[in-house]
Amino acid sequence: TLNGLGNFYLKTNQFEKAENSYSKAIEINPKRSAKIYKNRAYLREKLGKNSDAKEDLKSYLKYFPKASDRGIIEQAIKEI
Repeated sequence: TLNGLGNFYLKTNQFEKAENSYSKAIEINPKRSAKIYKNRAYLREKLGKNSDAKEDLKSYLKYFPKASDRGIIEQAIKEI
């Protein structure tokens, strides 16, 4: 899957390829990509793309409102 490919690229420090893979996965089905938004947010924050990371975290919560890590994500949004 594109998410798995993005994770591989992230682990091997191929950040541009990781971001592209995550973005393609989200483009295919944004409403079913909650966890991919979170992965891409982590990557974007790591790259200093803080406003993009924040938007991805908001999308994660929008599409996964009952996320068990909701409180942590809300705090991260405030801190980015």
